[in-house]
Amino acid sequence: MIHCTSSNRVGALIALRAATLQGMSGDAAVELGKTWGLGSLEPAVRERLDR
Repeated sequence: MIHCTSSNRVGALIALRAATLQGMSGDAAVELGKTWGLGSLEPAVRERLDR
């Protein structure tokens, strides 16, 4: 279980997992992360996915 008060970190982890382990495109993974609460960490997630 992953817990975060604002869900921002949870959304970031979900997005990174979707892209790296499930082969989802970066944009689709970020959109999925947003449904889980990704917010202010979006630029960091996008930067990581662009590597």
